[in-house]
Amino acid sequence: MSIDPSKIECLKKWGFKSNPFEEIYRDNFWARPTDDLDFIKYILSNSISEKEVLNILIKGEYGSGKTYSLNYLKGFVEKNLNGFGIFFQIPKKYQVRGFRDILSEFIRSIEITRLEKIANEIVEKEGFTDKDDFKKHLINLRIDTDVAVAISNLAFSEDYALTSTWLFGNSTIHQDRALGMQSSTKDEPIIVKVIINILFFLSLKYQIVGIFVDEFENLSGDSQAVKSVKEGFRNLYDALLADDRRGAIAIVTAITARVEYEISSSMGTAFLDRITNSFTLSPLNEENCKSYIKQLFREYRETGEDKLVPPFKNDIAFDAYIKIFPITPAVPKTSPGPINTPRRIMKTGTILLTRACFEKKKEIDSEFIEKILGKVNLK
Repeated sequence: MSIDPSKIECLKKWGFKSNPFEEIYRDNFWARPTDDLDFIKYILSNSISEKEVLNILIKGEYGSGKTYSLNYLKGFVEKNLNGFGIFFQIPKKYQVRGFRDILSEFIRSIEITRLEKIANEIVEKEGFTDKDDFKKHLINLRIDTDVAVAISNLAFSEDYALTSTWLFGNSTIHQDRALGMQSSTKDEPIIVKVIINILFFLSLKYQIVGIFVDEFENLSGDSQAVKSVKEGFRNLYDALLADDRRGAIAIVTAITARVEYEISSSMGTAFLDRITNSFTLSPLNEENCKSYIKQLFREYRETGEDKLVPPFKNDIAFDAYIKIFPITPAVPKTSPGPINTPRRIMKTGTILLTRACFEKKKEIDSEFIEKILGKVNLK
């Protein structure tokens, strides 16, 4: 369904290219305080020369910007560090079948064609014309035999579909045998080995490989499938640190702060002790919120200005919005008290602009804000 043209014209009337409050990732856009962000970028950068394995935890409540932070850091790794970022979300508890789901998400994020392309670059550079010679080369680089078989198949376009099935963890035992594989990617210890070997294969091309894992809070609970994923991650952390094939690898995990203790206690010391750095995305204060909106407006204005008028009538109207968006009943609340998060700014801002366009308002004053979002004491 296309957007109502009248809303497009309305936004243009206020100098916007489109809705500045739309909930999307904006490349290279960051409007939160930068202290922790700059430090994360620093340790990611330095891990390259030290060939370090990092395990970074980002905590925050719903809407605080965890997913956005992961995407931003993924972009930093790829654009600034000649690296590659693998982003995926932990499936919902009712969807997860076990650690094999993580392998599927891992491969899906990388894309089979990327593995094929890297393999082809090595084949061309080294002048391989025989698949077995290339496979031996990978084994000499200490890539596990089965992973070396899979990558060789991709490079020489042999059993391509079947190999992809194996990499995604969906092959049968008969298909494994047909490929000549010694192991099945349905087995959890093998999944850990496959993930680690693919990470080191990627390290042949990229200075740093980052795994960005979102929705880690979905691992709360004690179902067999959830336990499988927890144990798989715990074993992955241990195996990466124990492996002497050094490459810069960073695991950056985002988790909702309120379930951190439950997840940490159930995963044991392998989770807590392996965290190299932990950061909390705290709620924005009033000045942070003002700065955030001004930067949004600058990003979306044709002129690149961060002016607030229009759509707001004046500073009084803008202050009214800043005070009411954290408490308005127009957007469901996920916790008691004021909620000063980027997501809530986006949701309330979209409601306000849309209603103003619908009612053909030339400007948004404090009276209109109170009408749409509720009354607030400005003193």
